Amino acid sequence: MNTKALPSPLSRFHNTYIQGHFVNYALFKLLIFFSLFTDCAHAQTFDGVRVSIKGGALYSGINDLQTTILSEPFFLNYSLNGEKKIGYTGGLGVNWELKNSIASLNLDILYAQQGSDLLFNNLEKDFNYKMQFNYRYLNFPLMIKVYPFEKVHDGLHGFNVGAGPQFGLNLSPENIIYTSDGPGKLPAFGTDLEQQQQLRNVLKGQNNFGLNFHLGYDFGGAGLNLEFQYHHGLSDIVQTEANAYNFIENKNTNNTFQFTLGWEFLSSYPKKRLLIIRKPRS
Repeated sequence: MNTKALPSPLSRFHNTYIQGHFVNYALFKLLIFFSLFTDCAHAQTFDGVRVSIKGGALYSGINDLQTTILSEPFFLNYSLNGEKKIGYTGGLGVNWELKNSIASLNLDILYAQQGSDLLFNNLEKDFNYKMQFNYRYLNFPLMIKVYPFEKVHDGLHGFNVGAGPQFGLNLSPENIIYTSDGPGKLPAFGTDLEQQQQLRNVLKGQNNFGLNFHLGYDFGGAGLNLEFQYHHGLSDIVQTEANAYNFIENKNTNNTFQFTLGWEFLSSYPKKRLLIIRKPRS
């Protein structure tokens, strides 16, 4: 690895400008999602709202990092492997039952650890390094949930399926950790800390946009809900700056499996209608 090259000020300005436009575009999408949520909310009453605190684990990975880092076989005897990461997620969720239906609108605000590891091993020189992409996101998934085995009544519970878009705001776009070892490591490479800073200058984490697919079960009496979700990323979440590493700009999307347990601490179910039967006068 060459530690000399840094992006030029003009290149940095250009990429910052492009990134700013992407953030504005992504926030514009998020504003549309919130607008849809608000419009549906105004069409309802405040009945049927459930607010939950939720948390759990996720298993995520960044696709095609190997191609970004090593697009051509510069070495004869090596391995380069990507590994998914286990993290945690937690936050708040609001579930709004749509009037006279077996569906609800669900909006979550979740902090999440997402990323990937990249392991390089030069078998000929006995030199290894590890790059850890430890990104932190604030995710905003918006979904329509359907309760297929329920009837239209006061309070939807039980098995449910859903789908919808998710926007993720990257809170730590430069959080890359670099470590190396092996007798084949050259002094010209510099320290791991120097390499790490160079990598952070070259590889910039981006915001995330994609689709969520949901399976869940709501326990009505206990106020608990179990959720399993798969997130399929559609946007490039790692931008490659101009560099002397031979890294290339490549579309690196994020895929995540997520499991959460939630507890409803606030709920407002539809008011029950009473049917009064009067006895006929004798």
